[in-house]
Amino acid sequence: GLSQLRKQVPLLLEDAENELTTQMREILSNCHKKLLVLDEEIERYTQKIEQFCKQNAMCERLMRLSGVGPMIASIVYATMGSPTNFKNGRHFAAFLGLVPKEHSSGGKHCLMSISKRGDRYIRSLLVHGGRSVVKHAGKKTDYLSCWVQRVHKERGYNKAAVAVANKNARHMWAIMAYGDKYVDHLKLCA
Repeated sequence: GLSQLRKQVPLLLEDAENELTTQMREILSNCHKKLLVLDEEIERYTQKIEQFCKQNAMCERLMRLSGVGPMIASIVYATMGSPTNFKNGRHFAAFLGLVPKEHSSGGKHCLMSISKRGDRYIRSLLVHGGRSVVKHAGKKTDYLSCWVQRVHKERGYNKAAVAVANKNARHMWAIMAYGDKYVDHLKLCA
């Protein structure tokens, strides 16, 4: 990955006995310098996003959810705009493509895989946050972790991660719609 690339390129450039030409060394050196500059720029933007989230009360509330950090909170805050744009949390989750497709007919209900419509970037961030929750759920005994463990056992790791992402999207809508009036019922059940 990138971490190995960052370690190995300087070693390749320093090794005078390898068969790299001077042109190739120059190209690798320039690319490595550009990578380091981009790393610094990404770090600066990340710090700005984290600072924004610390100063914004709504982002602070969103970050209280398991698996939601500054990146997810800030992009959901910016994307959702007003929660009145969505009828309820399920509509927001559907907007992100986190709800199952439905193929029902004649009274038979058939749920399929998630629709994957909507913003792919936000959905992927929420699913990554969900993976983090699933990974650490085995060590906890609160209501959410017990639910995650059960879903993981019944349906598998990835479906549990998507289920957490769906739940988080719905909770985020509720937090933004109701503000301080929002009560997390999962915490009341613990």
